Amino acid sequence: MSEFSSRPDSSLPESSGQTPDHPSASQVGETLSAGDSPSEIARSLRSRDLLPADHGVGCSITAVVAATPSGVIGDDQDMPWRLSSDLKRFKKATMGGALIMGRKTFESIGRVLPGRQTIVLTRQGQWQFPGTQTASGKSEAIALAADRRIFVVGGGQIYQQWFPLCTELWWTRVWANVSGDTRIDLPLDEFELVSQTSFPVTAKDDYPTDWLRMRRRIPSPNLPG
Repeated sequence: MSEFSSRPDSSLPESSGQTPDHPSASQVGETLSAGDSPSEIARSLRSRDLLPADHGVGCSITAVVAATPSGVIGDDQDMPWRLSSDLKRFKKATMGGALIMGRKTFESIGRVLPGRQTIVLTRQGQWQFPGTQTASGKSEAIALAADRRIFVVGGGQIYQQWFPLCTELWWTRVWANVSGDTRIDLPLDEFELVSQTSFPVTAKDDYPTDWLRMRRRIPSPNLPG
């Protein structure tokens, strides 16, 4: 069974909404607002010892994207392809980290992915799901992740909001001519290729793909220097 195919597990414990040994998102919210710039967030978190000195915003935030060259990432709240090898690679690469995603993306998955912290971005204050933590903005999400490596995994609006914070982009380029109602603009001119691995069509992979690991080429004006 693929990582994204199971339904919710009702036996998962209720999340406390707080990472052990780190302040809660509500405590962070006393001094940070959702409208803070990334550099302001970084400075504020460091000044309150919420991030270690080498955990600057962007230095360990990675966007993980599966998209066609034209930017299609989804259709009707689902992925318009079956790529078993990509799901296995995603699981291995993100294990132990913090997954940040929008509410609709989480609901399309339908369950907490094991071995990783799940942070759901939502402005619906009453929304909750056992085993997840919620945040209303970037500052809360970063504080909840604490010293874990952050992986931003969708959906479309979340990617666009978080791209300026990322210094790594892992792009599964899907060579498929498919239509979709969700597209993104990948900021490829801001990243340089580190490695590329190609995968052919198989019985469990509908389309050929390339896995591109990229790192930021030029400093973003939104990032601390």
